[in-house]
Amino acid sequence: MVYPEYLEVFSDNGEIDVEVKFKGFSSAVSITKAKMFSEELAKLIDRSTGSFYTAMRFDDHLLDIEAYQIDPIKNKLTIVARKAS
Repeated sequence: MVYPEYLEVFSDNGEIDVEVKFKGFSSAVSITKAKMFSEELAKLIDRSTGSFYTAMRFDDHLLDIEAYQIDPIKNKLTIVARKAS
């Protein structure tokens, strides 16, 4: 399966903030925040299976996706990623 690269998923435009939280890494690990439009949520779904991506590439490192969290008050999508199993 081909997993998307985080920085290529979102347009970096729009009103919704995108943030990534890494679990199981030192606190020094971070990645660029992005912006998105609401319709870009569909990019988190694998068209071939109809299911959410369960892994994603971050600077070409494949990590498992533990959760996608949507906060409608803060207008924010948080992706929680961890080391691939």
